[in-house]
Amino acid sequence: MQAVKEKRTGESSFQDYLKRFSLRYKGTSKTKKAPSDYLIESPFGKLFAVVLEYDASTEIREKLKEAQKRSKQFKKEKTPFMPVLHKGGLPGLEHRYLQEALQEGHFPELSAIALLEGRPGQEHLRIFHNRFANHLLDRRIFDHDKDKNLFLAKIFPNHFFWIVEDAI
Repeated sequence: MQAVKEKRTGESSFQDYLKRFSLRYKGTSKTKKAPSDYLIESPFGKLFAVVLEYDASTEIREKLKEAQKRSKQFKKEKTPFMPVLHKGGLPGLEHRYLQEALQEGHFPELSAIALLEGRPGQEHLRIFHNRFANHLLDRRIFDHDKDKNLFLAKIFPNHFFWIVEDAI
């Protein structure tokens, strides 16, 4: 009888990503209904992140509204907040939905939105920066060898609307 492989959750994938690039983080206690929040600290600042799972690209708007509600508990700290969206299957039209959501400026509480993509052990973040955010995310937090986030920020210094780390 074959053993069934357990499906990786977005939270375990995100924790592996943070450990792989030696980013210091603290996880808060997790309730049954809501995923835990992460406080990521670096020499360039700190940010709060939450991992949200979704099944279809059409759920993006709903997940962003959920993230907007979650960000209100960190409002007093005046720290950037970034939801990390994770899909178990193949990617779809997420980039288009995220770009539209950021262009409309309806989510000023969200400093950036990240998509956690890739095979287990090879995950990478695709980060969309929100220029309408109340608290902007310092791009240098995710500056490490394999992510091109800072590299693109140097190429497009005036193009701060949304930057995708793998855009080139």
